[in-house]
Amino acid sequence: MSAAHLLAIMAAGDLAVELWRAEGACAMAKDAYIARVRKFESQFGDVPHNAPADDPDRMAMNQFTRARYESFTDARKKVYSLRSRLRRACEKAARASASTKRGAA
Repeated sequence: MSAAHLLAIMAAGDLAVELWRAEGACAMAKDAYIARVRKFESQFGDVPHNAPADDPDRMAMNQFTRARYESFTDARKKVYSLRSRLRRACEKAARASASTKRGAA
């Protein structure tokens, strides 16, 4: 195993741990958003999920939950980014492995 291959594997491992943490944070952000929606609905009544975007009740709920929704979408973006980075790191490790095997053959 070459040093480049080992470093690529270690980088992928670090990204995997970071992704695992980000997925947990994303799940917590989603739960916080859903709790905020439920709090709104308990205080002001249910808003139909198919209500148009310009519906006053929908707009009020969006305003009430905005901060939690933005935290949730930011967490989802981070998870997506980390998945992409992990995929590229795995591809890099696979290429390093293949080049090591070709050199040994």
